[in-house]
Amino acid sequence: MFHNGERVASHRRTYRKGEYVTLDAHRPPKHLKYLQWTPERLRRWGENIGPQTGAMIAAIVTGTAHSEHAYRKCLGLLRLDKTYGTDRLELACARALRLGAIGYQSVKNILKKGLEAADPPEDQEPSLPLDHDNVRGSAYYAATGGVQ
Repeated sequence: MFHNGERVASHRRTYRKGEYVTLDAHRPPKHLKYLQWTPERLRRWGENIGPQTGAMIAAIVTGTAHSEHAYRKCLGLLRLDKTYGTDRLELACARALRLGAIGYQSVKNILKKGLEAADPPEDQEPSLPLDHDNVRGSAYYAATGGVQ
């Protein structure tokens, strides 16, 4: 790192994709507090609200390559308790987990639209019309040897 042409900091270089090299001394003071946190600590905070919130936090952290990158999302999720209440947040997390919609934004949208208590959509296989000019069927391929 250079400032006015003078080197003020340096880090060892890594050649591994997705790996970060950061010295704690070079972090802003505001970010140093995140080092004291662990994914387990955030999950426990979520479980204080309820098991579904704890499970959502665990899913967010697990789905992120670097757990530190998930901390702000998890803290945002925990703050939704203040706006929407414990019961609604738990229902929203349960719904999002059932739908596989892992993340802060998914839970926030569920709460914002009041969908946490609604029945989840039923899994329906999309049906396409099988009787169509473009659908040739097995008889066509058997007659042409599968090549055309």
